[in-house]
Amino acid sequence: MRLSLPCVLIFATLLAACPTEEVEEEVELVCPELNHPDRDFTEQVFIPAGEFTMGSEHTDRPGAYWPAGDESPPHQVKLDAFCIDKFEVSLRRYEDCVDDGVCSPDGLEHEERDFQTTVNHYPDECWPDTEECQEYAVNAKNYWQAQAFCAYNGQRLCTEAEWERAASGPGPDKPPHPWGDDPPNTDLVNIPSVGSGYVDPVDWHAEGASAEGVYNMAGNVYEWVRDKYDPYEPAPNGEALDNPVNLPDWGGAEVVGRGSCFFTEPEETVTERSVFPMDFDWG
Repeated sequence: MRLSLPCVLIFATLLAACPTEEVEEEVELVCPELNHPDRDFTEQVFIPAGEFTMGSEHTDRPGAYWPAGDESPPHQVKLDAFCIDKFEVSLRRYEDCVDDGVCSPDGLEHEERDFQTTVNHYPDECWPDTEECQEYAVNAKNYWQAQAFCAYNGQRLCTEAEWERAASGPGPDKPPHPWGDDPPNTDLVNIPSVGSGYVDPVDWHAEGASAEGVYNMAGNVYEWVRDKYDPYEPAPNGEALDNPVNLPDWGGAEVVGRGSCFFTEPEETVTERSVFPMDFDWG
């Protein structure tokens, strides 16, 4: 398995004033350029501020491949507006970060390959040279490597709440999958029952994008999020949590992976949580 990192940037509402009175005016906000905007697959999707229901009463299935975190109880969350990467991180983007001396190429230990960044679970045509597979999602990277890549682009990892809001879409209804209620199929998602058996390119499965156009938030590769794992604790009296974040204490905390991957069979991809050590390299 592997990693992908939707990174985010946060924005605030701006204020404008008239000569005779002060008026609070919400200005249309757009996503700023990243540090390296000339590269492929750097598009961002703007997610407006608002409140949504996080979590579900869904019961984790027994025998999950990766340790599963409890996704209940459902609770209200209020988020500021943010931008999220439209695509998972491609191998080319990650190797650019390696070439610039910021990101580490290391990953799983396997036999010597003739390429710079360690990946695995790519199709046979990608070996031994990955030059023809630069648009595939990078994998075999740990939490620290994900953080370094985001910082290289002037971003950070999503919080778990931001990730779930982007996957869920706007509005009060919460679909089980980013694309809605339809069962998975080959056009929608790369998971074992309908997928290729390998990591796919980051711009595949357009029909399975979220309501706001974020690709592969289910299947293909897991995404690290910023938070360590803890059971949900809703705010008292049913109030909405305000921009919640649960930062790891850097002593080996378990952190959350979201979105499932090409060899994990999810039931509700929008809410399911998986738990990994920070140095896990998604192999």
